[in-house]
Amino acid sequence: MAFCRQLKRKVTNPMYIWRKKNVHIGLVIFLFALACWMRWYRLDVPFDRDSYDEGVYWQSLRLLAEGHTLYGQIFSSQPPAFLCSILPAYLTFGQSILAARMGVALLSLCGLLGALFVGKVLRGNSGALLALPLLVVSPLYLTESQTLQADAPSTALMLLALGLAYLWWEHPVGLAGYVLAVLTANMLALSILSKLFGLADLVPIGLLVLAHLWRTRQQPAGKRWAYTGSLFAGACALLLTGLLLIVPFSSSFSALWDQVITFHTAAKAQSALTTSDNFSTLLHALATPLGVFALYGTVVSLIRREWHVLPLMAWFLAIFYLLWQQLPLFPHHLVTLVPPLVLLAMMSVGPLPVIRGSSRLRVYLGNSIAIVALGIAVAYFVPMVRSTYQGAQLQAKRPECCYTTKPIGDHRCTVSSG
Repeated sequence: MAFCRQLKRKVTNPMYIWRKKNVHIGLVIFLFALACWMRWYRLDVPFDRDSYDEGVYWQSLRLLAEGHTLYGQIFSSQPPAFLCSILPAYLTFGQSILAARMGVALLSLCGLLGALFVGKVLRGNSGALLALPLLVVSPLYLTESQTLQADAPSTALMLLALGLAYLWWEHPVGLAGYVLAVLTANMLALSILSKLFGLADLVPIGLLVLAHLWRTRQQPAGKRWAYTGSLFAGACALLLTGLLLIVPFSSSFSALWDQVITFHTAAKAQSALTTSDNFSTLLHALATPLGVFALYGTVVSLIRREWHVLPLMAWFLAIFYLLWQQLPLFPHHLVTLVPPLVLLAMMSVGPLPVIRGSSRLRVYLGNSIAIVALGIAVAYFVPMVRSTYQGAQLQAKRPECCYTTKPIGDHRCTVSSG
């Protein structure tokens, strides 16, 4: 009993709280620094990581830098935000394949920020410190963060938009509410117009909006506008951002539609694979420690009757459905599954609901299981990350895999697929 009173005094001590807060900040900074280093390491390997797409996108960026236009002189099967968001980094850092990959790597860090926000809102510092390392060491997310493709930027912006949406749901009124709503809308529009898989983000954010509308109805009539003003601002920002990205291509909108939409539907019609093959691929991708960890976090949250897990579950199901229907389904598409799995796993933090005992014991056991599961997932991923780096190093020593540093001929049109 005396020990419990001493522990309680320690936990409520201001100096203890200050030190604990500094430890959390230090760990977050360390994880971001580690993520930056992991993306920079072997970023300049002189070969096409995807055997096709990187070289095509690089040529597209070269033509954009020369003043040629998307969907007119440059064929691109992705919405305009992808190449347009990579172009500033490409121009700033030297117009090389390294410069283009740096743009992707920088955008991928937005996903870490999104995971930090969601973890902080739903599970406090403990949730953030569980979600971040899972995302940092994810081999697929890391690989795509070093590859010149649209999947990592779109996925990272999806996660950031969701994180900002959770922050907005927690602070919907005042200046903070307006700023968070507008930023959420901006990131959502950029994600969708980087790759159409970003449409899946409409599901969890839409559920948060519905929950906010229900909450608004419970407020007195005089306070309802204060709760809905930021929502209208976000809707306007979403529309305006979308228009700003689409209007510059209004003169070639039919070509944009053909290349971004019709091109993929035609590829689906000609694909030799089926949705049944996709289903098997997806189940195989989920049969990992991260997938089991996510299932555990989901079940525990449902037993606790925490509604906050429902948007995350809906997000996972929306992405799963889009990938299931995607033909052909390439391995790099599966990176969109990583963030919802990470966040569902993060929901395991907290009291263990299936035992009887004091609240302190239940929290201790629940967090202990989450820490053990985190350790297993990291131990499973680290050798895969090391193998990826070693493979890149070996392939870089093969001169036949190197890129040419000169433009190819005098072509003015390239094809960007995937």
